[in-house]
Amino acid sequence: MSDFEGRVAVITGGAGGMGSEVAARLAAEGARAYAVDLRADDADGVSGVACDITDPGAVRAAGERILQDAGRVDFLVNAAGIVSTTRPVETIGDDEWSRMLGVNLDGAFYWTRAVMPTMKEQGFGKIVNVSSRAGRTLGNFAGAHYAASKAAILGLTRQVALEAAPHGVYVNAIAPGLVRTPMLSGSVADERVEEFRLATPLRKVGTPSDIADLVLFLLSSKSDFITGATVDINGGDLIL
Repeated sequence: MSDFEGRVAVITGGAGGMGSEVAARLAAEGARAYAVDLRADDADGVSGVACDITDPGAVRAAGERILQDAGRVDFLVNAAGIVSTTRPVETIGDDEWSRMLGVNLDGAFYWTRAVMPTMKEQGFGKIVNVSSRAGRTLGNFAGAHYAASKAAILGLTRQVALEAAPHGVYVNAIAPGLVRTPMLSGSVADERVEEFRLATPLRKVGTPSDIADLVLFLLSSKSDFITGATVDINGGDLIL
């Protein structure tokens, strides 16, 4: 029997990029997948849930609807995120700072808070937070607000992992390098992406499928001795 058969998964940012690939893969493995995004798009085996993850009330309400519908939540993947191109910190406005932290950090916190009680009660849960290479070191293409939000995800991951471990709840993070998604195409010129690819040891830019492989491993029973960890996936661009 699959580790995912009959399980219930919530994936933020599930309507595009890495999140949609994770949601589709989980559904294909037999999970009941809920793709949370600003718009509710149903796909094969995936239920769309409209939610502004920067709004704690909206997250609370969406979480309650999922619990009423499915009865439990086994997996949470916080994949929602936004990015902006690199520029001096003094040019980052208040609204842009707040939005970056709201989507990239607050949303992960709100959804973790929403599902944690049921995970603790059922004695099982796995959470994967999507950070970034920029959260581990520096951002090649993004500003200080992006790097700060992704570094904060790692602190959130470690602390919640410590708190949740006695209850059978696992919390890990992944730190991708460049991944070919619509968000990358919309923010970084193809020429710069190609320059980066050639400078990466594996001469590759990641794909959503690469990310989904790692996320599903961390949600599976194969990772049952791993919690509080950050797993790098960047083609060798950052080797610690």
